[in-house]
Amino acid sequence: MIRHSLYVLTIGINVYPKDSNIYNLKFAVADAKGVADEFSTKEVENAHIKVEVKTLVDSAATLSGIRSALEHLIKVCKLEDVVIFYFSGNGFQPTDPLGCSASARLPRDYNFLVFDSFSLGDGISSAMNSLTARDLSLLLLSIQAQRQIVILDSSPPEARKVPHKEVHWITVVISHDPSICSPPRSP
Repeated sequence: MIRHSLYVLTIGINVYPKDSNIYNLKFAVADAKGVADEFSTKEVENAHIKVEVKTLVDSAATLSGIRSALEHLIKVCKLEDVVIFYFSGNGFQPTDPLGCSASARLPRDYNFLVFDSFSLGDGISSAMNSLTARDLSLLLLSIQAQRQIVILDSSPPEARKVPHKEVHWITVVISHDPSICSPPRSP
């Protein structure tokens, strides 16, 4: 019998305030709700001691709202629990990259644009009040759950302007258990 709880936090931002100078999206909210729905079934509930699913969309997906939801997970999660974090929305990497984090394979200075992010008007590279990859990583690492699945569906707005440009999903698994991220051993 499974002896852990499942915590799912999904975030989807389609609509940014008009004065933010950030492009709106079409499917981020539907994607976030779809992921949440997959973990809101009776089968999933029957397989876990507790299932908690929270979805923040559009105006609820502010920087403080997202931080608050993650801080809740920091307080309630135990080592044996499972956390699934999903973000779908705009993002960008500043023009002077700091490099790539070897463990996460995500640029440390990547910025996820939340509902209350805004651009100073000289392009998306000057967006303020964003959730940085570094801050997100620190919050996720503060959650005790040994098993975390993090799915980030984010790309710079300019990627949508280029026809046939490939947009990548970035998936990061964060674990306090080194065996989860270690390469398989040969027999």
